[in-house]
Amino acid sequence: MRTSLIWVAPTIATLLVGCKPYFGSCYYARLEASERLRSIAERHDGAECYTLTGSITGQYGISGPGYEVVLDTGHRWYPELFVFARDPDGRPLAIQSDQLLKSTTLTAPQDSALYFLSIAPPAAAGSLPAPIAVAFSVVGNEDKILGSERLTVRIERARHFSWDAL
Repeated sequence: MRTSLIWVAPTIATLLVGCKPYFGSCYYARLEASERLRSIAERHDGAECYTLTGSITGQYGISGPGYEVVLDTGHRWYPELFVFARDPDGRPLAIQSDQLLKSTTLTAPQDSALYFLSIAPPAAAGSLPAPIAVAFSVVGNEDKILGSERLTVRIERARHFSWDAL
C-alpha cells in the first residue's frame, strides 16, 4: 500500500499542476450525401480533428463503371481532401479536374496518383466558407474517360476537449 502511494501521489500532483483543460476547435471537409457516395471509414484515433459528440468520416468512396474513387478527408486540424482512383484490379487511374491538383510529392496506396483540393481556411473565427463544388473525370487507358463525378464539399467545425501541458 505504501509503495503504491509513493507512485500515485506524484502522478496526481503532476496532472493537477502540469496540465490544464483545453477547449478547442478544428475544421474538416465533409462531402454532401449523394446517391452513390458512401462512407468507407471513420477518422482514426490519432487524428488531430475530432469531436466528442460523434464521429467524422475519414474516407468516402464512389464507384463507377470500371473505377473506384477514394476521397480522404485527412487527419489534420485544418480541412483537407485527397482523392485517388483505381480500376477493379487495383491499378491506378488518372483524374482530370479544374479543382483537383495532382500532388508531386505524395502517392496513394498501390502507387496511385494522389490529387488534392486546395481549401482555404475560414476567413474569420466562427465563419465557414461556402460549399465547394468539385467536378472531375476518371481517365483510363488511352485517355478514355470512364466516368465523371460532381460532389459538394462543405467545411465543418468540430469542437473538442483535451488536457494540455503547461
